Amino acid sequence: MQEGSPLTLKCSTGSTVRWMPILVT
Repeated sequence: MQEGSPLTLKCSTGSTVRWMPILVT
């Protein structure tokens, strides 16, 4: 789901970044 906009990615990642590191670990 990449629209090509870093801003849109940051917005979506902002909520995912909170549990993202948990999966990365």
